[in-house]
Amino acid sequence: MNTYITKPVLIGLAVICATLVGADFLRDGHGYFSFENWPLIYCAIGFVVYGVLIILAKGLRVLIERPENYYGDLAIDSEPEPGMGPIAPEKSGVPHD
Repeated sequence: MNTYITKPVLIGLAVICATLVGADFLRDGHGYFSFENWPLIYCAIGFVVYGVLIILAKGLRVLIERPENYYGDLAIDSEPEPGMGPIAPEKSGVPHD
């Protein structure tokens, strides 16, 4: 990563986040439920939901993950590098006329 660009971007994001957190203490809440008036409640809810989303995504990965050789000879990485010569027709996985 280029730290010349990354550092100012991270500092800018930190300033924006700090400004929004400070602004949350200044708002006058009129929520439907009493807990909606707590300071930083929406930050906490967003953090928890994002964490749950990550955990669910890891669980989904277990369900839909395929073995590394799932495509076999039809995988792109099974093709030779340029300049390595032709592939034998019986190993390419592509039917020939």
